[in-house]
Amino acid sequence: MYSLLIVDDEEIILNGIKDAVSSSALPLKSVRTASSAKSALKMLMKDPCDIIVSDIRMPDMDGLEMAEQILARNSDCMIIFLSGYEDFEYVKRALKMGACDYI
Repeated sequence: MYSLLIVDDEEIILNGIKDAVSSSALPLKSVRTASSAKSALKMLMKDPCDIIVSDIRMPDMDGLEMAEQILARNSDCMIIFLSGYEDFEYVKRALKMGACDYI
């Protein structure tokens, strides 16, 4: 069983992904959400997780910067980025830093 954290600044996307994975047959023991990269980092300091699904473009701190901090502390964490932007530079940076996938 895995723990999942979904990070996105858009509430409708955050809740939509949470509803989709919560009602799936995925082997998840917990599904948590954070509406910013900073709040996600605070949550992960107290309770790490196995998988993170995160937006890239968010105010204050983007998902790539957040991922760098997470992976520096927990290299076993799997990170999947999602974005509505078609910017290949984001994809290259995400995969170079060790992201599992980019959607």
